[in-house]
Amino acid sequence: MRLALLIAGLACLLSGSDSAPAEKLLEVTVFRDLPYVAGDAVDDRQKLDLYVPTGEGTWPVLLWIHGGAWAVGHRRDEEALARRFAERGIAVAAADHRMSRALWIDEKLAEGIQHPEHVKDCAAAFAWLVEHAGERRLDPERMYVGGFSSGAHLSALLATDPRYLKAHGLESDRIRGALPVGGAYDMVAYYKAHLEHNIQVLEEYQGGTRVAPFQAGNQGGSAGNRFKNLEGNLLPPEELVKVVNTLKVF
Repeated sequence: MRLALLIAGLACLLSGSDSAPAEKLLEVTVFRDLPYVAGDAVDDRQKLDLYVPTGEGTWPVLLWIHGGAWAVGHRRDEEALARRFAERGIAVAAADHRMSRALWIDEKLAEGIQHPEHVKDCAAAFAWLVEHAGERRLDPERMYVGGFSSGAHLSALLATDPRYLKAHGLESDRIRGALPVGGAYDMVAYYKAHLEHNIQVLEEYQGGTRVAPFQAGNQGGSAGNRFKNLEGNLLPPEELVKVVNTLKVF
């Protein structure tokens, strides 16, 4: 019930309506496995599933990024949520991104990318939506980002750090709002929590494997945050900084 109310409320926010969503739900057209980067060697993770309401006109669109500790998860996992938004007049692009390695889950997941490649993928997905808005009946003036857990972190970072969209010739104000849910925004607190509650996992990672999501490299910027994925020894919390100071919601 709480999830249903949340979705209904967010649908009102994104559509710009002050009233509750209509009882009649819209039909939804799904475009699967759309690559958002060019080239012949597109990683399967560099794709999105697009859920578009049927009907005339254009629709606001939410780029939604799944959770999974930057290392697991899939765009198909977000289908139920995406359909519920689309049925209420909000197009949803459920996007994957390339993954970090995840030996703590499966020894087969020994290869992966490092930050900032995850958020670069998310920026590419957003740029693809802007470029293809006309042909997909999306409203380029009502484009939002959001996600859950690690996806929330990535959507927040994309919304507050302009350099990722600038790489695609876009300004950050193309993102009309951010809807991150349950993300790791304060990396100091995130780090401390893992030290206190996941010490066995951390001990497993010492000696050259990933023990914390990010290593700080503060270089300024709108949110004053720059990170690198940590591959090596444990870093003390004071070397980590907050990833998000302010989120914008319009």
